[in-house]
Amino acid sequence: MVDDISTSKLLNNVMTTSEVMKYLKVSRKTVLKLVHEGKIPAQKVGKDFRYLKSEIDAFLRGNEAAPSDISGNKSYFNVA
Repeated sequence: MVDDISTSKLLNNVMTTSEVMKYLKVSRKTVLKLVHEGKIPAQKVGKDFRYLKSEIDAFLRGNEAAPSDISGNKSYFNVA
């Protein structure tokens, strides 16, 4: 079981596409292009994506995206 503090930290670090747009100061089209190019990892939730702020910060530092799972999908929200 994940404690409430860990869950709260994770949720505070999850960003929407709109939040990423504002954070990076780019358009929605640019954010989605970066996602589809694999430059920014994201998890599809409903009709939109969710992003971890730490992954966006890694992108800004020029670090590579985190590795994909076996299916090739980026998976960053493993909360057990």
